[in-house]
Amino acid sequence: MGDGAVRSIRALPRFFVAGVPDPAPETVPIPDDEYKKLHGVLRLPRGSAIAILPGDGRVLVGTFEGHEMAVQSTHTPATDATRPVTLALGLAKPEKIEESIRMATEIGVSAVRLFASDRSVTRWDEGKRDAKLVRLRRIAQEAAEVCFRTRLPEISFAKDLAQVLQDPTAVVLSETEGLSQLFTPPPGPVTLVIGPEGGWSPREVALIGDRAVTLGPRVFRVDTAVAVACGLALHGV
Repeated sequence: MGDGAVRSIRALPRFFVAGVPDPAPETVPIPDDEYKKLHGVLRLPRGSAIAILPGDGRVLVGTFEGHEMAVQSTHTPATDATRPVTLALGLAKPEKIEESIRMATEIGVSAVRLFASDRSVTRWDEGKRDAKLVRLRRIAQEAAEVCFRTRLPEISFAKDLAQVLQDPTAVVLSETEGLSQLFTPPPGPVTLVIGPEGGWSPREVALIGDRAVTLGPRVFRVDTAVAVACGLALHGV
């Protein structure tokens, strides 16, 4: 597929629909909420070109035929990062979490793991987590649709920092005084661990040990640190 085809697909209204077989059938049902957007908000007439993202790397291009799309072609554009990067994020203020997930999705992370740290102001008990996950996954999906990703990042919860650090690829962003080890993206998969507002507690600093790295002498907000670290991990030299 040439550059012109990629540009034309990027311009199409698009949305994720899970469970589409491969190869795709001649028609794919359009979920009600997406139909309402296409028909009621965008006011697309029948026959308009649209795209469906099954979430497995494919882009199905076809025409809007009411509550279904007539499939015309299938493409597999290289829009997703080839290097797995996971963002492990300490629970921050809700708006910071949402903005961090939006930016991390657009930048290209493959997964986000949320966990409560000692200085987390936000606390979600198990009863709230399912509802929160629904919202956060929706935010990630909308971000992925906008930025033309063909796969969705996995979003889940970890118990705590200790569980996150069981991952041997984890590196921890820290603002501990005197820390001089600058973050340099290692080869292969990596998990970026970023704490909430207020940083790490003394107990967590001891737990982190020599796995701490810094982004430099300035103090970043949580969502800024997410954008900088994810950008370096995925696209830095």
